[in-house]
Amino acid sequence: MNKIKIYTDGGGNTNHIGLGVYIIYPWGYQEISKYLGNEGSNNIAELKAIKEGLLVLCKKKLETNHVMLFSDSKYALGVINNSWWNPKKNIGLIKGIKRIVKQFPSLKMFHVKGHAGNPGNEKADKLATWGKNKHEINRFLKKT
Repeated sequence: MNKIKIYTDGGGNTNHIGLGVYIIYPWGYQEISKYLGNEGSNNIAELKAIKEGLLVLCKKKLETNHVMLFSDSKYALGVINNSWWNPKKNIGLIKGIKRIVKQFPSLKMFHVKGHAGNPGNEKADKLATWGKNKHEINRFLKKT
């Protein structure tokens, strides 16, 4: 079975926030960084990174593949996966992500420790930093 791995990260503060998504396909890699503006929070950036990664696969019609999503945000994974978490903010964004998640019956989400040397998470973190610094990219690299 072809596995697709998505590493996501959000970064910033109320001055500038950005997201980073690093997708590993069996045939290549995709790197995405986006600037999300100057109002928001790190939690919003983390949630939007997850949403962005899943939407990329939806647009490519890859939702039936086995997908593994990795995030260093316990908050984001908690509010998406656990019905007992009762978020007070970002309700619309969370509900939207939960609707997207339903399109991926084999989706598995994992928490990874941030800044701990995980290559995929480190790449997503770097992309999020680029995003919050207004350096936006969306590029695909083929495996060699």
